Amino acid sequence: MRVTLLEKALPPQEELVSTATQALSQLLSLMGIPGQVRPAYGGEGTTPEEIVLEVWGPSLGSLIGRRGQTLASLQYLVNLIVSRRYKAKTTVSVDVAGYRRRRQQALRSLALRVAERVKETGHSITLEPMSAVERRQVHLTLRDDPLVATFSIGEGKGRKVVISPRKR
Repeated sequence: MRVTLLEKALPPQEELVSTATQALSQLLSLMGIPGQVRPAYGGEGTTPEEIVLEVWGPSLGSLIGRRGQTLASLQYLVNLIVSRRYKAKTTVSVDVAGYRRRRQQALRSLALRVAERVKETGHSITLEPMSAVERRQVHLTLRDDPLVATFSIGEGKGRKVVISPRKR
């Protein structure tokens, strides 16, 4: 019987966290960026099963990159390393100096403000292009609002969220 990546059992959570922490620390070292990596448990919007690693240290702006692109790439590499090691799909979130947490809060606030404007004017509003993770945050923030609907338009890096009045 052939075992696919998704069928293989994962090791205990502590082992995954340790492996991910070591991988991220080694990547930072190879990049010449001083920083401490530590696991974050029970953060806002996370479940106990999620692995979240926080990086703290001086001058970490280059690690975040423009609009979080370098951070997204770093997170991809950590997930690739851990997934290959255990031959199973893993999801590790990487946050640098609280950037992701602040960005999520800013996106929630933006979504709520724009939704209020849509309700007042009755006109749809298109947001700036966003990553899939950021678009998802906007969709989730407004999913229970009975007066507005959200959907994505565009392709690739130009994909945007549209917030519009919900049809009755």
